[in-house]
Amino acid sequence: MSTLAESLVPPPIVRQLAKFAAVGASNTLLSFVVFWLLVALRLASPAAAALGFAAGAANGYVWNGLWTFATRGSLARYVAVQGAGLGATAGLVWIFEAVGLAHLPAYALTVGCVTCVTFAASRTWVFRPVHAGRHR
Repeated sequence: MSTLAESLVPPPIVRQLAKFAAVGASNTLLSFVVFWLLVALRLASPAAAALGFAAGAANGYVWNGLWTFATRGSLARYVAVQGAGLGATAGLVWIFEAVGLAHLPAYALTVGCVTCVTFAASRTWVFRPVHAGRHR
C-alpha cells in the first residue's frame, strides 16, 4: 500500500513531461527576446525569426539533455524532431483552420498535440538513456 504522500507524487514520466514543458517555455521566451533584440538592431525580421528559433532550439537541446532527460542526446535527431515539430505545427494549424477553428484555438490545440509527440520522440529517440555504454 502506498502512503498519501507517495500517491501525491507524480510518476516519473509526468515529472519529465513537466520539465519538457518548462524547457519549451524557456525556449519560447529566449526566441522572443533574441528576435526582439535583433529586430531592434535592424536585422530583417525573417532572419531575426530564424535566429531566434535557433537560439530557442539550442537552449532546448542543452536543457532537455541536462535536466529533463539527464542524458546526452543526438543533435542530428534533435534537429530532425524540431523540424518535424515545426512542420506539424504549420500543417495542423492549417488543417484546424480549414475545418473552421479560429486562429488561436487552432494554434492552442496544435501546441498541445505537437508537444506530446515531440516529447515522446525526444524521450524515446533523441535522449535515450545510455545503458552499458551504448544506446538501447
